[in-house]
Amino acid sequence: MGRKASARARVSRQRGGQPSPSGRAGAALGPGPRGVKWQDLPPDETPVLLVRFTAKASAGVIKFVREQLLAHGLLIVAEERRRVVGSHESTLCLAITATRATLEEEAESMGFVKLTLDGTMEDFVVEARDDFVGIERPDFFTQGERAQLVQSELEFLRVDNKAHSKVLAALGVKHDPGGVQTLRHVLESNELIDCVAPMHDEVVREELMWKTMRIALDHTIFSPVQELRDYYGEGVAFYFVWLDFLTVWLCVPAAASALLYGVRYYRNDTIDTCSLTPFYGVFIFIWAISYLRFYQRHEARCAWNWGTYSEGTDPNQHLAVRPQFEGQLRVSPVTGRTEKYYPHSLRVGKYIVSGCVTAVLLVGAFFVMICSLNLQGYIQPAHDRVRWPRDEDHPFYIGSIAQYAEPGALFDPASDFMSLVPVVLHVVTILILNGQYRKVAERLTEWENHETVIAFQDSLILKRFLWEAFDAFIGLCYLAFYENNMLKLRDELMMVFSVDTFRRILCECVIPMTLKFVERTLEDRARRRAKSQTTSDRADPPKNPNRPAPGPEPAQKSTQLRQRKGKEASPDVDALLARDRSTDLMDQIFEHDEEDVDNSHFPMTAEAGLDVYEQFDDLLEMTIQFGYVTLFASAFPAAAVIAVIANVIEIRSDALKLARVCRKPRSLRRANVGTWHTLMTAIVCISALTNCLIFGVTSQQLMQFAPNWFEIDADGEQQFALGFGRYIVLTVFVVERLLVILGLLVFMAIPPVPEDVTEAIKHRAFVWAEKSRKARIGARSDTN
Repeated sequence: MGRKASARARVSRQRGGQPSPSGRAGAALGPGPRGVKWQDLPPDETPVLLVRFTAKASAGVIKFVREQLLAHGLLIVAEERRRVVGSHESTLCLAITATRATLEEEAESMGFVKLTLDGTMEDFVVEARDDFVGIERPDFFTQGERAQLVQSELEFLRVDNKAHSKVLAALGVKHDPGGVQTLRHVLESNELIDCVAPMHDEVVREELMWKTMRIALDHTIFSPVQELRDYYGEGVAFYFVWLDFLTVWLCVPAAASALLYGVRYYRNDTIDTCSLTPFYGVFIFIWAISYLRFYQRHEARCAWNWGTYSEGTDPNQHLAVRPQFEGQLRVSPVTGRTEKYYPHSLRVGKYIVSGCVTAVLLVGAFFVMICSLNLQGYIQPAHDRVRWPRDEDHPFYIGSIAQYAEPGALFDPASDFMSLVPVVLHVVTILILNGQYRKVAERLTEWENHETVIAFQDSLILKRFLWEAFDAFIGLCYLAFYENNMLKLRDELMMVFSVDTFRRILCECVIPMTLKFVERTLEDRARRRAKSQTTSDRADPPKNPNRPAPGPEPAQKSTQLRQRKGKEASPDVDALLARDRSTDLMDQIFEHDEEDVDNSHFPMTAEAGLDVYEQFDDLLEMTIQFGYVTLFASAFPAAAVIAVIANVIEIRSDALKLARVCRKPRSLRRANVGTWHTLMTAIVCISALTNCLIFGVTSQQLMQFAPNWFEIDADGEQQFALGFGRYIVLTVFVVERLLVILGLLVFMAIPPVPEDVTEAIKHRAFVWAEKSRKARIGARSDTN
């Protein structure tokens, strides 16, 4: 009998029954242990959620948390304790799952949508559970859905009664006795837990990683989004849906840019003198509008198939209230329940302060950008003496910095190697500034005291996007629309975009994996060194006759499955304190031999030590990349080609990062990518203006169609011919307006929801209406 089967048999005997004939605790196709209902068991013993207690957590606190988990139908299926290096203290990891009844009740509360036997998608209801397809199967709820359900249940464990307050106060845990706080928030604020995250399934994780990395070899161009959704949840799945869809659609402008390059090479044209380049800019604008609309359709179909499609409501509204939200207690005029309230007028004042702080910091970022452009030799007043007769006349020229970019100087632009150093310094500086502003943005958003998670995320997204978009595009806009230098703009685009693309791959995957390997190696060495120094002085610990003998793999212990949630636990304070003083929890948990210092013996601790997955960064990078492709299409058509290559690598590096570098991310229900689609729409609208300005002002592209409107000065720079400037401005304005109108027509011509999804929505509404009508008729018959 295998280790897991033995553990299940041991659990069954402890409950007074026999092992399940199927060999699976709570399996649908076999009875559970004798005297135990199937509702009291989980679908299987796969751990769902990982919680790590810090060394500060006492035995009394841990016991209190255990009892609260038990009272709400959350089960501890594995435990793991590890000593802190150089200390006799230790951390404790708990692997948590939930009973089948708890999962179903929480699914109904969260509004999960499942397929019914009559082929419609309906909200899951426990009383009508037999009407849903596959209800008796252990995988009725996917791993991602189970993670959502268990974490949601854990989020709503509240510390809101006198018994809880008395226990926590006696245990020395600080909290607000009169407030409404969650147990998790109290534990985190007291630094008693430092990790609450879904647990990886090693087999599924590895299979999914390799399946994603072998996309092309498996004769498919799309990531396994259905498997990604089942394992990670809709949040991660929609990111890969977006990335796949964008990559495939980018192949069209990439092919067009390659064709344009071939024509230019054949005709010996430059990007300025090629008459087809402006039409490529128009093509990119129409392509971008079409992409956004067709992606909405694809997104809607995915959301409908996954049961998260919503019309005007957020599927995570049950998780809306943030535990950090502060306000005055009042009776809600909507629900009649006690809630926290914070006036919107006070938050508006904080918005203004946040905007002023961000504006001041953006001025500093602009100064850094000016210094970088001087160091790269892009600000040279001598190139246009008509506008700047003297160097001092240029408002952004800094001679002490620009001298290093002179011909023959340290960063000579003609040098193949040294000319790249300022670009790398610029990218590194932007990274540092972004990292610092990220902390500022998080503090400002926290200070704004948003009530809901969605409002908090939207405010943070807006701040960080504005900052990082400013860093990425302000230098390019300066070269394009102030310096009016097409050659410098194209060179800067090519270098910054290329360097940033490879930087992203290194920083997201290669460097974190290397650092994590070095960190674990140093930690193992430190443990061995600490053991060798203390071996001679350490006395053998007293043996506990009640302590069970360790098994072949003592890293984890399968514990007794708990009963489903019932009455609220009311722990005995005196018993908790006595236990805390007299008993070391180490006596209740299997310990590792001191020789076992390899991380492979501590899988839960190793997983808790992984980095937190920041999906925001991935979404932001793809949005910035989309800006490079669209905003400056007339200046750098090859951006689409680089983006395709980068995204093919990005898909694989993200799969590797999710599996090997980061903890399993929190599984959240999503109907779309949210604010990011709005930001990309704004970028497309602005791209109409930027490409028209490049066409008419920055480059010589308009001069190919109206040569009499321009003249070339002694320095070789393009200037407006006398009396024709107003025609140029009018042309740019008219073309930009026509593009916007054309984009609106395309946007209106393509419906955002596919016809089959619209029909399915109408069918579900019809079925609901019919059921309601029959229920009303039945109620009247019973009354009569």
